[in-house]
Order: sequence, then C-alpha cells, then structure tokens
Amino acid sequence: MPLWTRADDACACNPIIYSWKLDFSNTCDSPRNITHPELFGVEYDSLTCSISPAEEPDLLTFIRFEELNNTDHVIYNFTIDSEKVLGKEFFSNGDKFSHESLIFLDHPPEHKNGLPTKLRISAIGNVTSADGTADTTFLNITIPFTNECETPVFDAGHTFAWFVFDNPNPFISQEHCNLPSEEPSQSISPSSSPTEKPSLSLFPSVSPSSQPSKEPSGSPSDEVSVACIIISSIVTEKLTFSTH
Repeated sequence: MPLWTRADDACACNPIIYSWKLDFSNTCDSPRNITHPELFGVEYDSLTCSISPAEEPDLLTFIRFEELNNTDHVIYNFTIDSEKVLGKEFFSNGDKFSHESLIFLDHPPEHKNGLPTKLRISAIGNVTSADGTADTTFLNITIPFTNECETPVFDAGHTFAWFVFDNPNPFISQEHCNLPSEEPSQSISPSSSPTEKPSLSLFPSVSPSSQPSKEPSGSPSDEVSVACIIISSIVTEKLTFSTH
C-alpha cells in the first residue's frame, strides 16, 4: 500500500522556512489573529490543540515539528536544538527561531513520500506551581492544510497557542504551489534595459554629428580668408607696379 495518494490539484503552499516567536501567555483558545481565514490554506475546523496541564510555562525544554502526508505518515521532522539556535539550554518567552520544511529539501520536486498536508507541533515546558513545586506541561498542535493551489498557509501574526508565525513574507515554493508565474513582474528588468540602451546610444550619435559640424564649418571659412588675403596682395602689387 503506498504511503501517499495524491489528487492532481493538490499543492504544497506552506512556507519552505517556518519562523516562529514564542508567546507563553497564549492558550489553545487564544485568538489566532487571522483576519480573513478564507484566504489561507488551513482547515481551521479540523485543527487540534491541547495543553496539559493548561498552565503557562516558565520555559520550554523541548520543541519538535513534524510534517505529515495525507495518510498521516511523518515525512519530515525537525527538533529545535536550543543550544545551537539560541546558545542556551531552554526556550524563553519571546524567543525566535526558524526551521525548514520538507519542501525546502525537495528540489526539484519528487514527492517520494507525498506533500506536507499537516504540521504537528510538540513542546514540553516547565511550570512552577503556586506552592513553588515544579511541574511539566505538554503542548500538542496539529494544523491541517487545505493543499489548495495558489493558497498560502500562514501569514505573519497567525497564532497557534505558544507559537506565533513570525515571517512577514513567507517564501512559498513556486514549483510545489503552482503559483502564478512571476515573469511579468520580473520582466520589468529586461524591458527597462532595452529602453535604456537607445538612450545610451545617443552619445555615439552626438559625437559624430558634433564633430563634423565643427570641422567642415570651420575649415572652409579659413580657406576663404586665406584666398582673400592672397588676392588682396596681388591687386596691391599690380597697382604698385602700374604706378611705377
């Protein structure tokens, strides 16, 4: 049985790089800060979130992201190493970090195990109770994607409990998402280049036109002046000779 079955119109429009900011004050019921959910490729009705016990953590000791295909097999997972990313042993409120998607590595697209259709986030936090005792809290979120072509999944500020998407311009794979071609906008550069070249070619045209205009106009006038002097001297000599 194949791990992946794919409809022809399925696309992966999730970011190739996820960027997050931690906000421990949020819960699973916190507003997601998504003004127009219909513009984004998340099946919000199927999104699941749990925090147990439902307490605000002091810090996180573990964060892992998993991408699943449409048969719920994990096709890519990434555990954030706080030592490497932040230079400390834990994650604090307000920390920021990024991680790649399978799409980042799948180039050119092969879809050996399928496209990401869900993002699962798991985290473990330390909690200090009112009596001073330490406890542990667990967070699990599963975010299902619609996989509709040309439909981005996230935007900056979208909130999923402790995790706030923090990339203001998420880069989406042109090949995996079937985005409209960007060539028209990029063609501004080639089109401007030819229009500039004729303007630059004016400089060679000015040089020849200005150069001949000076030499021919100056040269004949000098010859006429010389001829007049010669004729005047001859006439003077003749008049002088006749008087003698």
